[in-house]
Amino acid sequence: MPRERDHKKLSREIVSLLLIVVAVLSVVVTMQGLAPQILPKAQAFSIITCLPTCGLSWTYFPSLTYAPSTMAPPFYFMLTLSPAAATVVQGGVANFMILVTYSDPSYYGTPIQTQVTGGYPGMQWNISPDGSLTITTSPTTAPGTYPFTVIGTSYDYGVTNQVSGVLTVTASATTTTTAFSFSVTVSPSTQNVVVGNTVSYTVTVSSVSGQGQVSLSVQGMPQEVMGSFSTQTGTPPFTSTLNLQISNTALIGTYTFTVSGAGPNQSSSATAMLTINQKQPVSVTLSAQVGNNQLITVTGSMSPPINEATLQVTYTAPNGGQTRHTVAVNADGTYQDTFTASTTGAWTVVANYQGDNNYLPAASPSVTLTIQNSIVASLMNPTTLLAIGLGVVVVVLAVAMLRRRTGSLTRSSTSTASSVYCRSCGAKMDPTDRFCKKCGKEI
Repeated sequence: MPRERDHKKLSREIVSLLLIVVAVLSVVVTMQGLAPQILPKAQAFSIITCLPTCGLSWTYFPSLTYAPSTMAPPFYFMLTLSPAAATVVQGGVANFMILVTYSDPSYYGTPIQTQVTGGYPGMQWNISPDGSLTITTSPTTAPGTYPFTVIGTSYDYGVTNQVSGVLTVTASATTTTTAFSFSVTVSPSTQNVVVGNTVSYTVTVSSVSGQGQVSLSVQGMPQEVMGSFSTQTGTPPFTSTLNLQISNTALIGTYTFTVSGAGPNQSSSATAMLTINQKQPVSVTLSAQVGNNQLITVTGSMSPPINEATLQVTYTAPNGGQTRHTVAVNADGTYQDTFTASTTGAWTVVANYQGDNNYLPAASPSVTLTIQNSIVASLMNPTTLLAIGLGVVVVVLAVAMLRRRTGSLTRSSTSTASSVYCRSCGAKMDPTDRFCKKCGKEI
């Protein structure tokens, strides 16, 4: 009997130990995924229980228990549009509210970037920081139903969501649909231009009825003529300047071109003319003279006379050095210039016209002048030469007169000498005789 009681006692102890182990394991398993929380006593539950036969006392916690964990779930959000649909008349404003719901309150305040897609061209969207969505229509918005989508994105978590809405636009009771119409005019109707220049026309686009945008274009321009508008597209009424650039190689002639305007379901056009002329030739003459002190005087003319034209008069020295004077042309086309040469020798003078928008460049024939030193130049002066000539004539005349007078005296002396008479007897004697042939006395 004692041995049997020992065995029973041992068995009960083993069973009790096993129950304790099972209870402990149950508590551990139960605590996984649970968080401590103070619950009402009615919700308290025992942690370890045992059959009364085990001989162990009840162990339980009347106020401490475990509730499910409050660990936040993964981030997610949902968008809600309030109202989901709205109706406005043309030109009206629709108001919506974008609401954001997060997967857990701990995510409240996470930035959500929103944008709107869809709708009708010309509608204006505006989203305020508080989530207010305002959609503004225009008086020209066509009546109809326009679905749109609000897309929200959390760049912090890489999550995107969206919600759809509908905006219905109805016709205004006072709005009547008028067909869009316009007209195009070009002024002046014709112009003349010289190659290498720019010419401008004024294009006027006027509204006849309705509203819309008009795009301008030009057709029929000749080659080497480029056209551009100051305003390519606009809503009538508006004006635009058409600039035409004519290259130097453009062909001369008269051309008709068309300016067209294209609008919604309508177009309009106008024509104008452009005459392209060649630049006119110019002729320049030049003459030059050398005066005292090596002063060069240049005169010439320009044909045809060009208002406010200038010439470049170039003086080239014997050593190749050049001096240029800018000379204004008079209203009658004449011009004049002076220059003092710095050295002697052969100088060359030429006048050049650079040309302008209407006239070609031109150059005068070159003139070569010989500049001598001052002494030689003085001698070569016409006045000096005339004086020298007169002096020579006077000398020649004086010499001639002296010779004539000398000849006359000689003849008189000869005549007197041939009539010599002896002083003693009065006999006529030869002038060469030393003794009288009659009386023998010495003369």
